[in-house]
Amino acid sequence: MPRNNKMCGILNIRRMRFLTFTIFFIFFVLSTLAQPYFSKQYSWVNVQQAKKIIQNDSLYILGSDFVNMSTNLWVSCNLKVDMDGNNWNRTDYVGTYIESNARDILKYGGNNFFFVNSAKNLNTGEGFSWFLFLNENLGVENTISSEALANQTYCASLTNDNQILTGGWILKPSQSGFHLYLTKLDPISGDVLMDTTYSNLYTPFTLSWIQDITATPDGGAYLLATINNGGFDGDISLIKIDSLGNWQWHQIYDIGAGLWDSQDFAGYIKITQDGGVVFTGHKSPYIQYYGEIFKLNADLTVQWHSEEHFYNGAPCGIIELADSCMVVGGFGVLPQTSGSMRGEIVKLDKGGNTLWKRTYGGNKNDYFYDAIVQNHDYSGKSGYVLCGRTESNLPPGRADAWLVRLNCMGLLTKPEALFSHTVLAGSPPNVITFINQSQYVYPDSIDGGFYRWSWGDGTPPFVCGQGYEPCGGSLPSHTYQTPGIYGVTLTAIVCNDTATYTQYVCAGNYSPGAQASFVAEDFGGTVFFANTSQNAHFDQTGISIWDFGDGSFPSYETHPHHTYAENGSYTVTLTVVVCADTSVYTQEVVVQTVGISEIPSSEGFGVGSLQVYPNPAQNTLTFERVSKSPLGDLGVTVDLGVSFYNLTGQTVLQTTLAAGETHKTVSVAHLPEGLYVYVVEDGGAVLAG
Repeated sequence: MPRNNKMCGILNIRRMRFLTFTIFFIFFVLSTLAQPYFSKQYSWVNVQQAKKIIQNDSLYILGSDFVNMSTNLWVSCNLKVDMDGNNWNRTDYVGTYIESNARDILKYGGNNFFFVNSAKNLNTGEGFSWFLFLNENLGVENTISSEALANQTYCASLTNDNQILTGGWILKPSQSGFHLYLTKLDPISGDVLMDTTYSNLYTPFTLSWIQDITATPDGGAYLLATINNGGFDGDISLIKIDSLGNWQWHQIYDIGAGLWDSQDFAGYIKITQDGGVVFTGHKSPYIQYYGEIFKLNADLTVQWHSEEHFYNGAPCGIIELADSCMVVGGFGVLPQTSGSMRGEIVKLDKGGNTLWKRTYGGNKNDYFYDAIVQNHDYSGKSGYVLCGRTESNLPPGRADAWLVRLNCMGLLTKPEALFSHTVLAGSPPNVITFINQSQYVYPDSIDGGFYRWSWGDGTPPFVCGQGYEPCGGSLPSHTYQTPGIYGVTLTAIVCNDTATYTQYVCAGNYSPGAQASFVAEDFGGTVFFANTSQNAHFDQTGISIWDFGDGSFPSYETHPHHTYAENGSYTVTLTVVVCADTSVYTQEVVVQTVGISEIPSSEGFGVGSLQVYPNPAQNTLTFERVSKSPLGDLGVTVDLGVSFYNLTGQTVLQTTLAAGETHKTVSVAHLPEGLYVYVVEDGGAVLAG
């Protein structure tokens, strides 16, 4: 049989100057947007942990400590981590003859930080407080220590006049017992402005301490304390003081009342939007722990009290949302974990009822010590960030600092939009039913997401899920008034995350008049096929089915290539299916070059009577005639038409090398980077490069 008159070429258009940028940009988008939620671990020695977290612009600062492997002593440090949990660095704070543990960190005076540590003098064995005033790079600008006094500090708060309050305990030689201890510091000079003990709540020779502190708008503060902790008892006390440290009000909460051997421990405190207070604690009867959450009204009466969470564990960071719901982090033991701790986060409605509870961690002990809301905007849609310590999936005796960022539902997942469609039996062909196959949206759950269906025909979208009508279990359907091809887009929205998926549907037995056709060219037994079908809509619903005539599996690519084992004549069939049309085109393809190498070079691509270069191309492409072709000597007496197709079968460029022209250069700068098929023909013959 004669050689096939239609030949094709494959052209690669590259933009080398922009390639590196494009790859970087795509990587950047994937690394920062595709996975905004994470669980990250940080390790540099055997044991490290993150105690407190604050957000500073686009960074997280983690007040942390670790065990020095050479001395086996605790060392305080700060981790600076970007908001993707990456690119972290550490600043250590090592004192002379001391070991120290991180307790609290706060930001003051722009980009300065106040770092609270409990320390121990290794020579005397006495505990003392160690305060570090840090600059924006976490370098030490000033220090205050109280080695002359046996004391420990656990917490700090910034007052409305930019002074720093700290709280803990102190043991004075002239007095018995461990006293609640409060100081006020000038962050500029480091001077101690106030030094106060509170003695009228504790029993002598028992341990009492201020666990947390929050300044009030009037210049005073609330102190949350554990009092009378003597090994078999202990209560929680909430104390209100004025700007001078004077005692104004207090209340004792015996949350373990009636339980033998019950110790109560104070947790963390926040002032709420309504002028009230929310605080946490835990009780310890029978060597177990039970977390407690109290919400007080503005008059400091109990509004609600929740004790359903953090079994055998303790709550930590408190977040109040704009709608007065509460999110509380912490840790506890799950019944199925054989005594191992898990990080926990729970959301309560404004009445203290549980909306949801999530747990995190692995096969060993995992703890959350602090929690914040992302960006501190309190929108309820920004998600939560927690820090702590994880031992899971590590050798015995190991622990890593732990940072977890979650969405507003307390999940690590982003929504994924996906659907399929069908015409149900008995339904008219213009009524399309859609099967929603999306994941991680939870439209019918508390804090869940919602869906927006855009039908592509100009009619209003259908929205269901949180804030809209329930999605339920029914399949949405849509009726199209005019037959045609329509792009349907499903948008899934959860918290601040959006995912979209678009699929084209054929409605109403639409027939676009598809006509299958192709051209082929043989290179060393590998035949390249250019799909030149008309009205096939390959970028929408049209599909190609190729039978290469040699008994091999069919291909569904738009522009495939196929390698034949032997020379010969093969009947190749292309079936194009689009909407209500099925078009079949058959052509005999002669393979004569098995074992003969004839492939595109980096300099150009020549077939028949035409040379095409460069390949790959960047901004321009040149067609140049050669004297001979397999069809004879055409010289320069005929017009040569050139058609470019993308890999979806669309015609993207057409030009003509007129009779008498030996070469022609065309611009391809407007074409996106990628592979293209081009066809060259002279009316009766097709000469492709």
